Amino acid sequence: MYDQYSLKLLEQFYILISGALFVTYSLYLIFKFNLFVPESVKFYEYIAVFTIPLSLYIIMRFMYLTSAKPNIARSPEKAFRQRYTHCWSYSFRNFIPKLSIVS
Repeated sequence: MYDQYSLKLLEQFYILISGALFVTYSLYLIFKFNLFVPESVKFYEYIAVFTIPLSLYIIMRFMYLTSAKPNIARSPEKAFRQRYTHCWSYSFRNFIPKLSIVS
């Protein structure tokens, strides 16, 4: 089925769908919690809005992994099983000093 479309067109679909996914999720949160009326917003609703940048990071990371490593595109669960999927795990590993046990 996909051999009917050119590779350039499929890449444009990929970008379009990723952007639409991010915008749809962002608008869903904004309208779900009615953030246009500040008096009615609860604290946990503001916290839910902080997932918007996280969702952008996840979408961008998945797009990077599927374009840089094409074998991940065939089995997307590998994107979540990578060693340094999250940026904070890599940064914490560099700053935690290694303890050497002297016996």
